[in-house]
Amino acid sequence: MRIFITKHEKETQLLQAFCQDRKWDLESQSLVDLRLNPDYENPTDFDCIFFGSKNAVEFYCSQFTVPRHVSIACVGSSTSNQIINHGCKPQFIGKKSGDPNQVAIAFKNFLGNRTCLFPHSNKSLGTIASLVPEKQKIERVLYFNNSEPKVVQVADVYVFTSPTNVRSFCQLNNPPALAISIAWGQSTAETMLENNIQPTYILKNAQFKELIDVLCQVN
Repeated sequence: MRIFITKHEKETQLLQAFCQDRKWDLESQSLVDLRLNPDYENPTDFDCIFFGSKNAVEFYCSQFTVPRHVSIACVGSSTSNQIINHGCKPQFIGKKSGDPNQVAIAFKNFLGNRTCLFPHSNKSLGTIASLVPEKQKIERVLYFNNSEPKVVQVADVYVFTSPTNVRSFCQLNNPPALAISIAWGQSTAETMLENNIQPTYILKNAQFKELIDVLCQVN
């Protein structure tokens, strides 16, 4: 069994251990290039900040400090862990990061009438922010998330972790017709379908433990 996942090796330790235990081959390779937006200007007046990914946390917290009075919100538990690693505590954590529409509804209720900063990538779909009234939200492109296509070895299982990774993969590769294709959430699944890749499984919580549970089923 050979598995390909669009994440850096340093992010896949749990999956590496799982594959080694079963003597499966694993190729971990991100197909995107992430860079800080040098023209980003951080607002000074907002009540809440929403992080839609671990990358957003890393880019923001390496440059700025979240004011004490600001509530911190995030899309799911993996992003929450990244926030905690930077010494902060999120007050809102999405329960199903694989389904951003559900997270958006819950977050809107949490936000109430307050204002929120959304620091995101240039490829953000803006699902969470879309439910927040214009007068309550500040959207800023914090970093660039651009395709970095590479040829990858043929695999039995492909795990796509973001819409940009899907598009980048399809520029130089095609998964075999009988391969299993796993989507890291609903937005990624929709992009797969747009590129003629039928998702075999769609992760609801977009976590490695959930991915491993799925891989146990397909073996």
